[in-house]
Amino acid sequence: MKMKKLLSIVVASAMVLAMAGCGNSGNTESSAASTESASGESSAAASSAANGSASAEGTFKIGGIGPITGAAAIYGTNVRNAAQIAVDEINAAGGVNGYQLELNFQDDEHDAEKAVNAYNNLKDWGAQMILGAVTSTP
Repeated sequence: MKMKKLLSIVVASAMVLAMAGCGNSGNTESSAASTESASGESSAAASSAANGSASAEGTFKIGGIGPITGAAAIYGTNVRNAAQIAVDEINAAGGVNGYQLELNFQDDEHDAEKAVNAYNNLKDWGAQMILGAVTSTP
């Protein structure tokens, strides 16, 4: 239990540091994002979503890529489980600056081509941060 808690704290700390390093120092707000959208989204939320800092739903989308099936599944499964524990604990504690975290972990089966497909799936999903790849082949 103690090791699990330590691992989740380490993963959570790494996530927070990674998110802090992804800030945008310049104001690159587009004119489309500065006006209120048709769905009633405020200009602040629209510019935040346009800059990639958080989605309109108030979540940070975190993607992961690793082998969940195949010969190297033990590595990917452990990383996925640790990341999910960290996400659950951070969300239970109120999230990051009020934003909840959402994890989407894709299986690359320890194959380079499938890792590229997993990356494209996460990009299409709107991932703002990606963990992985877990193994060296992808």
